[in-house]
Amino acid sequence: MKVLKPVIKKNLLQTFVIIMILFTPYIVMAQPTFEEDAEDTAAPIDGGISLVVAAGIGYGLKRAYNARNTKKPKD
Repeated sequence: MKVLKPVIKKNLLQTFVIIMILFTPYIVMAQPTFEEDAEDTAAPIDGGISLVVAAGIGYGLKRAYNARNTKKPKD
């Protein structure tokens, strides 16, 4: 039973984090109403995909750098 509790806590935490990641865009996309004479300007909103792509590229470069610089022991 002691082994089961950390597994349940881990799964519960993972589920909570996934739900928060999925619903955050809906929470933060609130926009106030404008007056009738306000200009209609477009905003460059891409949903954060560019940040995810940049993070993925950075992570891949770090892994490639570490793999290249890791010395293997000789037998």
